[in-house]
Amino acid sequence: MSRSRDASLKLLCGFVLLGLPILGLVGCNVATQVEVVDLNKVLDALAAVLDEADAENSADGSGAEAAVGITPVATEDEDAAKQDAFLQKYAAKLNELQLTNSPIGVMMSADGSIAGFTDPNKNMTKDAGEKKLFAVQIDAEQNRLIASDTNDYHRDHRHRPRMGGLFTGYMLGSMLGRQNNYYTSRPKPKFDSMKMSPKNYHSNAVTAARAKAGSTSSRSARSRGGSRGFSFGK
Repeated sequence: MSRSRDASLKLLCGFVLLGLPILGLVGCNVATQVEVVDLNKVLDALAAVLDEADAENSADGSGAEAAVGITPVATEDEDAAKQDAFLQKYAAKLNELQLTNSPIGVMMSADGSIAGFTDPNKNMTKDAGEKKLFAVQIDAEQNRLIASDTNDYHRDHRHRPRMGGLFTGYMLGSMLGRQNNYYTSRPKPKFDSMKMSPKNYHSNAVTAARAKAGSTSSRSARSRGGSRGFSFGK
């Protein structure tokens, strides 16, 4: 009887000891899957697409004059086809950079921002279960674009349209027109008090997110272990 009890205890201990490293591996795997979008690349991709569009307009003779300032575009006068083509090109540029494991989609929001989100079905529509990744807003007062993510990191880019940059003027004007309309009866974001993250913030942001995810995974694993009735003494 004693031998049988000893064998049972050894078997139980074996399961417990075997389970601990498995839980550790699960936690590690969760941490390595954490993704923090690089806002520097988000802004660089946007600037590149705007420059390419300006170059195309200049090549076909439609951009003979330089754009001066940013003029708000009334939403009812917007060219939907032109905007959709721009968003498709922007999404393609972002996906070339492979910023996340999932394809990225972008759309123009009611507040004038460009919203980026996970888009596994590549339909450029934020469906249920698809995660918001970032938003790019225009700060017309300081002549800059600001990208923000869901972890409250912010980066800015003072984009200067190339000579003949009529398309850039149009797109930024479209964003500004929507922003003005949206915040007519709402408090407008205070861009001047928005703290920008350091240019090299991304590597530290990834480390912090992985540590947070690992901690959450460990707590979840302990909770699941406790629910099975295992008890560990001091």
